Amino acid sequence: MRVSLSYISHFIEIQKPAEKLARLLTMSGSEVEKVIHYPPLDNRIIIAKIENIAPNEPKNGYCHLTVSDGKRNYSVISGYPGFRKGNLVPFAKDGAYLPSGKTVRRAEFAGVVSDGMVLSTEALGFSDEKDKPLFLRSETLVGKPLESVVRNADTVFELEITPNRPDCLSHIGIARELQALLGKQYIYSLQDYEPDYEDSFRIKIDNPDDCPRYSCAIIRDVNVNQSPPWLISLLSRLGIRSINSIVDITNLVMLEMGHPMHAFDFDKLKSEGIIIRRAKENEKIITIDGEERSLSPDIMVIATEHPVAIAGIMGGNETEVSEDTKSVLLESAYFNPRVVRKGSKLLGLSTEASARFERGADPAATIRAIKRATELIKDISGGSFSQIFDSYPREISQNIIEFDPADVKKLLGISVPEEKFISLLKGIEFRMKKRGRLFSVEVPSFRPDVDGSADIVEEIGRLYGLENIPNDLSLSGDATPSSMEDFELVKMVAEHLAGMGFSQIMTNSIGKKSDYLPFLRDGSLVEITNPISEDFAFMRPSLLPEISRVVSYNLHRQNTNLKLFEIGKTFREKQNSYIEEQRVAGALVGEFIPDFWGSSHREFDFFDVKGAVESLALFCGIEDFSSLPRNDNLFSICADFLISGKAVGSFGLVSREIRSIFDIESSIFAFELSFSPFIEALKRKRTFKDFPRFPAIRRDVALIVDRAVSAEEILRTIKESEPLVENVYLFDHYIGKGIPAGKKNLAFSITYRSFDRTLTKEK
Repeated sequence: MRVSLSYISHFIEIQKPAEKLARLLTMSGSEVEKVIHYPPLDNRIIIAKIENIAPNEPKNGYCHLTVSDGKRNYSVISGYPGFRKGNLVPFAKDGAYLPSGKTVRRAEFAGVVSDGMVLSTEALGFSDEKDKPLFLRSETLVGKPLESVVRNADTVFELEITPNRPDCLSHIGIARELQALLGKQYIYSLQDYEPDYEDSFRIKIDNPDDCPRYSCAIIRDVNVNQSPPWLISLLSRLGIRSINSIVDITNLVMLEMGHPMHAFDFDKLKSEGIIIRRAKENEKIITIDGEERSLSPDIMVIATEHPVAIAGIMGGNETEVSEDTKSVLLESAYFNPRVVRKGSKLLGLSTEASARFERGADPAATIRAIKRATELIKDISGGSFSQIFDSYPREISQNIIEFDPADVKKLLGISVPEEKFISLLKGIEFRMKKRGRLFSVEVPSFRPDVDGSADIVEEIGRLYGLENIPNDLSLSGDATPSSMEDFELVKMVAEHLAGMGFSQIMTNSIGKKSDYLPFLRDGSLVEITNPISEDFAFMRPSLLPEISRVVSYNLHRQNTNLKLFEIGKTFREKQNSYIEEQRVAGALVGEFIPDFWGSSHREFDFFDVKGAVESLALFCGIEDFSSLPRNDNLFSICADFLISGKAVGSFGLVSREIRSIFDIESSIFAFELSFSPFIEALKRKRTFKDFPRFPAIRRDVALIVDRAVSAEEILRTIKESEPLVENVYLFDHYIGKGIPAGKKNLAFSITYRSFDRTLTKEK
């Protein structure tokens, strides 16, 4: 966003050099990326009056003008055919220096002398439209330097405003920041609004959640024309192309106040009312950029019998204001930021208006914006003004926060005097009432990002000056031994997995809805209130989506053998509460044993991921674990991992449907487990177990059982049935010749040992 210092000085006195002002804003959170200096126009560029026109001289397609500066006449050749006698135009005399760097020289063309040049808006640097003339209005200006009217001399800041600060997307917002930073008062007042006549107009809002407030006014007998030069020049410095007086005024109000507006040609609406509703499936609209757009119920529109604008994003071509317009409907509304953001993303259409509505406009500003726009329209385009129509079915109350001054020291690590932080907060229009030791703080409606005491401390910190907070490595709170212990235990687990050949990764905990929904097992996704984009709008419910993304990234770059793991938080919402859980997850892709002489090639399989999970459990001192096969949407082959009979996660072969989301063709064997049982196991006190003094006996046994009987059930039965069993494992599984139908052969190796005697064959 661009801010003009010459324009902002209308509201607040500025004496600091631009560079120091830029640093002050940057350090307070409104980063100034670039400082642009605009020099004044050359004094040899003046305002001249056309006294005579000789068309098609000195040749066809040109005209010979005689222009006057009030003292003498000048001969000028021009290729623009639309000049009229009496027009006031910018005229560059011989030797005048243009913003493009060129110098105007007296020259002869087809035998006729041209003493200078009548300048277009392009030649003045106000637009990129060739041959678009600039007209002035007052006869008293003839002979004066154009700079005295357009005030081109300026310093412009190009700012990078963070998504949570919509209030800074305006000149008033930056003036408010400077008020707090400089300790000076900014002044912004509006004239009383007095309608010229009473009119009638219907506003219907289908869903107040989509559009909590809609305000408008009707202006009749308006003269839509070219904007005055000062406005064209100002808008060009701020990166906006001049259209006509009405559209330019709505753009100026947006840049000045931060509140987007839209103007409809009222006669083209052909309606005495409008409806704010969701679009119908495949409904069409041609927007003012000439593009036909297909709509859906996720997009909000302004409509009569059909859509005439995409709410908060762009108006329709059919009702666009032009120089033929005689009546205007001036719209000023507050739209739901989420609805506007979703519509903008679906259409791939981002505008200055949508950028502001997406972040959260000020619901209290709709009437003020109309008042400011009508002030300007009266001065520039005239007209008769109706009363303001205002539909506010669901009033948005201002946020009131209980603030404890002790939080300043606790969170910033420094003490800020009470009178100082009160002055800083009042500077940005926070209203404060002291109630004993605490303060009741009323947050202004233009600050939707402030909703807690910590946010107020942040405001104090950035305005007080982050550079004024000394570096201090001491702890501002307690570092409890348990948190440090947990950190060390997490590190131990990570080192164990790394020792097994896994590589640790750290991925983003936010992503897009379509990637996360298939991994949601319980509850609902946690949506971020003010995301930077739809790709980063939800908190992850599982670690596996981002691990899969890393796998895809590597596979597409010829890194085909992978063992990855991550330890991190997952998030979900259930029964109106948020559940945050630490989990451990991993993935195995490619070859367990690569092609190599003396060894046989083998790819990772189900038992490799099962072995990794069991190895982790044994490392943490967990012995009572088991696996239970089950069906799962995430895995084509899946088993739950149980500790003491309770499922703590699952592992298996990731399904083809899940892999297709991330464009993965290779097989992925993955696991994801709740991490707390492993941490708790590591915390338990470990005791030394004496080395066995007596030898063990191993026996192998083969059993023919029903195919429905799992090996896990038999393993558990063997362990529980005989106290002398030290270890048992499955070493063979056979279905085929010699085995009855519906049966299978399972072979187990059983190790027996006694700690007080030597076992004999008979025992």
